[in-house]
Amino acid sequence: MRRPRRSVTVTGSTTGIVDGLFQVAVYNVIWFSLPIFALVMAQRKPDVTRDLLDRLRRWMMLYRRRIVVVFLVALGGYLVVTGIVHLAQSAS
Repeated sequence: MRRPRRSVTVTGSTTGIVDGLFQVAVYNVIWFSLPIFALVMAQRKPDVTRDLLDRLRRWMMLYRRRIVVVFLVALGGYLVVTGIVHLAQSAS
């Protein structure tokens, strides 16, 4: 019987404290960069941000069915491939 895989945390692959802290810092910069950018844009150029969000909303409303179909097909494909790989690994 195969042991279940444990999930690896952000710092699971490092041995040193400095490496771990650096990885956490890079992860946080990547994770929070979009919301911070949005807040900065909303403060500095609210008209441009409002216009951009309005155009994005209109585009998403126009193509909403296609966006949902593409997302669900991609998710289904990922789940099928993952299932096949898992079955192939458990059979061998």
